[in-house]
Amino acid sequence: MTVLFLYNHSTQEFERFACAELPYLTHGRIAMRGFLGQSDTDLAWTDLRLLEAYDAFCEASDTPVYVGAGFRRVGSGLHAGQSAHYAGLALHMGQGSNSEERERLRQLASETELFSYVEPNYLAPVWIHAEVYAAPPCGLSRGYPYLSRGMSGVHVFVLQDALLCCGYSAALTGVFDAVTERALVRFREAEGLAPGVCADLMLWKRLMKRALESAQKKSE
Repeated sequence: MTVLFLYNHSTQEFERFACAELPYLTHGRIAMRGFLGQSDTDLAWTDLRLLEAYDAFCEASDTPVYVGAGFRRVGSGLHAGQSAHYAGLALHMGQGSNSEERERLRQLASETELFSYVEPNYLAPVWIHAEVYAAPPCGLSRGYPYLSRGMSGVHVFVLQDALLCCGYSAALTGVFDAVTERALVRFREAEGLAPGVCADLMLWKRLMKRALESAQKKSE
C-alpha cells in the first residue's frame, strides 16, 4: 500500500497515511490509485490545500468529481522534467464525462476561485487541470520555489527526489535538512553552477534537466 505524506500548512508539518483513499475529504473521494495516475510508486506526497480545494469544489458542484491523476514521482519515465504541480499540487479531473459536463465543471472551477489556476479547454480538452500554488515560484511563471535549509513542503520532496534521480544521496523527508544541503552543494559543484546552498531558479532548471536525462537513460 502506498504511503502518503500530506503537508499540513497550518502546522507546517507532514502527516503520514497508509491508505487506499485520500484523507480529509467529506464531499468528494479520490482513490489513491487514481491519484497516482500511471505512476508505480509506494510513496507519494501532496498538500492539504489541494484536498481542501477539491472537497469544496465537489460541494459546489453537488457531486463527487472523478480524479484520474494528481501525482508523479520525479524520474517516472519521460515525465521527470514536468512542472512542480505534478507533485501533488494539481488534479486531472472529469475524465469520462461528456464535453458539456466537463465544460460546466471547468467554468465552476474558475468561477469559484478555489484553485489558483485552471487550464483552458484547448490545453486540456479531455480533462480538467486545476492546481493550487503552495509557494511563490523562483521565476515569473508557475514552477518551482526558492528553497533553503529548514524549509519543508512538497517541493522539498521534489528537490530530494530529483537529487536521488541524479545519483546524489538525499533522504525523502520533505524537510530541507543537512543531508539535502550537502547533496545540493555537490550537484552545484558537479554542474559548474555558482556556489550556494539554496535551490534557486538556475539550480531547478539544471536539476530537472539532468533528472529527465537520467530517467531517459534508465528507460533505454
